[in-house]
Amino acid sequence: MKSKVYMRCQTHSKKTYTKFYFSLKNLAKKYNFLFYYISLPKKIKKYTVLRSPNGNKKSKDQFEIRFYNFLIILLYNSNMPNNIFKIIKSYFEPNILVKILYTNK
Repeated sequence: MKSKVYMRCQTHSKKTYTKFYFSLKNLAKKYNFLFYYISLPKKIKKYTVLRSPNGNKKSKDQFEIRFYNFLIILLYNSNMPNNIFKIIKSYFEPNILVKILYTNK
């Protein structure tokens, strides 16, 4: 019987994004999981701030934050150990947001 783990991830750092991806890919290879990766559209938030608190309203700074989104699907046999979530959780980075959905069919 196969079990699925869906992980929807979001981060603002490209370095964290690639590190997390390769660590989970190596984990899947080590424990013989099927590993699927789907890249989702990235979101860009733009902020405009006035440079001066008073006076010149035409002088503005613009900043942006890019959020990289991706979906990881892990398929494995349900007779695997129950501590599989502890193993996966050990690979999480501090600045990555992960939402997990577990299905058992």
